[in-house]
Amino acid sequence: MDDFEQDLIRMLRQPQEPRPFEPRHRDQLWAAVRVRRRARVRRIAAGSVIAVAACAVGLVLLPRAVDAGPGPTGPGPDPAPTQVVPPTPTDPLPQQTSPGDSTSSTTSRATTSNSFGASTTSNSSSSG
Repeated sequence: MDDFEQDLIRMLRQPQEPRPFEPRHRDQLWAAVRVRRRARVRRIAAGSVIAVAACAVGLVLLPRAVDAGPGPTGPGPDPAPTQVVPPTPTDPLPQQTSPGDSTSSTTSRATTSNSFGASTTSNSSSSG
């Protein structure tokens, strides 16, 4: 083993003792900590100023929005629905005749009125 390897093994086996920083290094570290603290305080203060300004602008514009009144709210309410009753079927199903059937059929029309006053016409057919 050469000297480098022996020194390396000795350094790895020795317990590490914390060494204090020298005074000039200590001063540089504290200066960096102070700079970071000042920057953090400035950033927080700037954010607070922006938030207060945004609230002030909102409060200035709010009375104008209230004075203008509500805008269009869409279509008005639907008119009262009318009750539509479908007519009841009074027509019986027409009887179908076969094409070769020689019997004659007669058709009569009947007009009736329902309870609403509307008249309906119905076809009735009979075969004879």
